[in-house]
Amino acid sequence: MAAGRVRYLLVTAMSGTDLADAPATEGRNFPGRLNRDKRWQLALKIVATKGFAKSSFLAGFLLYICERHLLHRDEEITEQQVGVHVFGRPPGYNANDDNIVRNYARILRQRLDSYFQNEGANEEIHLVVPRGRYIPLFVSATIGAAEDNLEESELGVAAPVSEAEEIPDSARNNPIALSGDRFKLLFSIGSHRRAYISAALLLAVLSLSLVWGLASRKNWNLFQKQASASDIFWSSLFKADQDTFVVPSDSGLAIYEDLTGTSVDLGSYVRSDYPPGETSRLAEDLRLGKALGSRRYTSVVDLKLVSMLSRLPQVNATRLKIRYARELQLDDLKQSNAILIGSISANPWVELFQKDMNFQFYRDKKNNVELIHNVHPQAGEKEFYLTQEMDADRTTYGVIAFVPNLNHTGYVLVMEGINMAGTEGAAEFLMSSRANQLLERVTRNHTLSSPFEILIETSNIGANAPEPKMIGERIN
Repeated sequence: MAAGRVRYLLVTAMSGTDLADAPATEGRNFPGRLNRDKRWQLALKIVATKGFAKSSFLAGFLLYICERHLLHRDEEITEQQVGVHVFGRPPGYNANDDNIVRNYARILRQRLDSYFQNEGANEEIHLVVPRGRYIPLFVSATIGAAEDNLEESELGVAAPVSEAEEIPDSARNNPIALSGDRFKLLFSIGSHRRAYISAALLLAVLSLSLVWGLASRKNWNLFQKQASASDIFWSSLFKADQDTFVVPSDSGLAIYEDLTGTSVDLGSYVRSDYPPGETSRLAEDLRLGKALGSRRYTSVVDLKLVSMLSRLPQVNATRLKIRYARELQLDDLKQSNAILIGSISANPWVELFQKDMNFQFYRDKKNNVELIHNVHPQAGEKEFYLTQEMDADRTTYGVIAFVPNLNHTGYVLVMEGINMAGTEGAAEFLMSSRANQLLERVTRNHTLSSPFEILIETSNIGANAPEPKMIGERIN
């Protein structure tokens, strides 16, 4: 008996379809059958929505666990396997030290809840990922709104949804519950025939799984490459065995420099020995500047960025250290990773790395403005970039630089702008899908291989940064 016919016999005996209704064609197109499965169609529909479309990791996570579950390969739906196949972790990695799967699972459950409360409120089937496990459950919407509070066994049995060709989970998990007639029909065959059927069925499933795997492998690998570039980048900064310092800008220092028209170098900043400058001779200006320069002030934009960075799934909370710029130590930039927010005028630690950069910030003392010097302009690039105060969009600029730390034992990420909008634009670009192509070029074989700098153009509209775009790059 052919494998396709054997499987149909088992399915029809369990699902109640008459054997006389069996189609004449033998064998099945496994990918096609999966595509016709309402549960798979629901998964594809969900990942196309706004809550998933912008996160390739969330989409990949959901499709991976749904695909494996619908192919009856639940043993592959573990934290370790998800970490390897979705997030690009090496086989055998320590999931206790790397909690990326758990972090994304929490977000996944939240997004699923949001989907079924809003645009998916009328779906006939609901998809649930129970807490503590990653095997998805497909339940009928008629179960009621309290389905998240049910035990997993109840969810799996309450209202199984199946296609004509699919063995219901309830029947597969509880075969003794079949009606007497169907049970006798299935097991009225002799023991040798049953052994043959079992072997043929196993061979058919393995063969069809192989066909499906080969058919989808190209697209799946392409997805993994796209999805893992961002993860590789942030994982290079946030490691389980190394501290990462996030250093927001010192707004008080920036105000002092504006008042006095002078630049405070790193040495003076560390010693709190600010030069008086030449722009203002008023004693109250100097006293105000000194007061601002000795207190802890930072911008709302920087606080927002620190919050966004702290919520990245790659972050190890025990290794994340937030330091005010004046409290950072030189050794921190030798042994650890660091993220420096703000230009050299508000975060003097950038000075240690700017000397080797192409896009350098400095203050034009004559006009008391800050600008970016493109040290080695390429075709189509300008030598100097500064905020265009006279145009309607008030075009401004930011820089992202990713360089080794002082001892080359880690990395330093610099996100800086001529103003708050420039800094925000630089960070927004790097933390969005717009940076994917760049990150793919600087990652090779699942490792970050190339330091880089990019120049960002955006608009300063109410100190916000709409639609930043990359206008220059240097990859070392």
